Amino acid sequence: MTSEADCVWAQVGTKRRHSVVLRCLPTGKLFVIGGSSQDHDRPRVIVDRKSTAGTALKLKVRTYFYANDTAQVSKVEQMGTVCPPTLFVQLLRLVGLRS
Repeated sequence: MTSEADCVWAQVGTKRRHSVVLRCLPTGKLFVIGGSSQDHDRPRVIVDRKSTAGTALKLKVRTYFYANDTAQVSKVEQMGTVCPPTLFVQLLRLVGLRS
């Protein structure tokens, strides 16, 4: 069973991305944020591959999370890890789910 803060692979936009489950919705879908290897000049959360969070997300490169790289999905592939609390709160703030 998938829970909030789980690290997963999910289809976000046109790509399968390293993702974090931000919310489990009443519809049964999951609200996820997916990472990108592209750095853009807009608000983001940066995760280094060698950090604790990078290890949990099984990153191979520095990864950037943007508020618009979110999706509601029905299927994910579990990584078997949980997003560290500090990163989880940063991601929630990035998308406006926490102040």
